[in-house]
Amino acid sequence: MNHNKKRNTGILFEILVQAFSTAVIKKDETKIAHITSLLKEFFNPRTILKKELKILQSLNEYDMDEKDAKRLIKETRKLYLDEIDQERLFNEQTRLITKINQLLSKSAFSTFIPNYKSLATIGQIFDTKMPIKKRIMLENNLIKKLTAKSCKCDELKPLTKLEFHSLVKGFNEKYQHLHESQRSLLQKYISTSHTNDSELKLYLNEEVGRLKESLKDCKVENEELQTKIEEVKIVLDDYRKKPITEELITQTLHIQSLVEEISS
Repeated sequence: MNHNKKRNTGILFEILVQAFSTAVIKKDETKIAHITSLLKEFFNPRTILKKELKILQSLNEYDMDEKDAKRLIKETRKLYLDEIDQERLFNEQTRLITKINQLLSKSAFSTFIPNYKSLATIGQIFDTKMPIKKRIMLENNLIKKLTAKSCKCDELKPLTKLEFHSLVKGFNEKYQHLHESQRSLLQKYISTSHTNDSELKLYLNEEVGRLKESLKDCKVENEELQTKIEEVKIVLDDYRKKPITEELITQTLHIQSLVEEISS
């Protein structure tokens, strides 16, 4: 279903968090100050956006009994309808959207959100205009998420400096035939702890943006290649819905190779 991410408080909050992480990595003090002011203004404990966010986050659970999951959805929806003034919420979202456009940029709304699908589902079940049949379908999807086993990844031991440099040296020798963008992505992938992969997500988000921009106005005489380019554009647009896996990284490497080939 189509979903207006600008009217989803959970997604707006994630956009600010991702933008803040990027600004910190790039040491962009101006953006850090802007985002901090937005978080303080719109998500302090007294705001309606914070109140709604807290209700939405109560549904971000795993490994629940199906009966408990259904009850949680029912009670949370009742709490939402009782406590959230829709007109006031809409006005505050509008103010926040305007300030994001002014202080950050419109491109902030294209930020890669790893848990977009989950946030969209949670946001839509509180839409009073949603047809009952569609809402039931969304609630069933949410119940599947609430009753799913949470992902328990093995803890990764941090590498020592010597181990890391040795790893990178071996990597450079083994993959010297790759393009620079491919090597950078692989280096970032192998050196990122999967228990804290926010830096990898930010890097991949920027790389996907670069690839999409490179293909945006791309026209080639080879009809078969042009068809592939159009298919790749669709694949890149779908990235925000996908978790980072080895398969996704491999696919990105192929796309990088295609873009490099077209450019040369």
